[in-house]
Amino acid sequence: MFADVKGDYHQPLSMEIFYKYGKKCDIMFSFRLSEKDLQSKSDMKKIQPLQSGIRSLNNGRIILNRSILHQSFDKFDEILMEMAALIHPEIFGKPEYKYFLELF
Repeated sequence: MFADVKGDYHQPLSMEIFYKYGKKCDIMFSFRLSEKDLQSKSDMKKIQPLQSGIRSLNNGRIILNRSILHQSFDKFDEILMEMAALIHPEIFGKPEYKYFLELF
């Protein structure tokens, strides 16, 4: 998705870059906010109004990390399987929602 963004490591993206690519996404994972911060997509629109034009926020899916995620990196395989199930439940089965939460 960000193939033309320079760099090969984790780096912050400007709002312009994020919006350019994110506005067409059907699913967005947000690792900056957790269930402590948000309970719904409308909460997210209030907290981050600049993201209100992103497709996943309006018609797609928003996935947040649960607070347990940051204490569970020894279970990386489980985390990846849950992410895979969130993206492709038809292949990986129904997600357990142990590490992630979907906003509605």
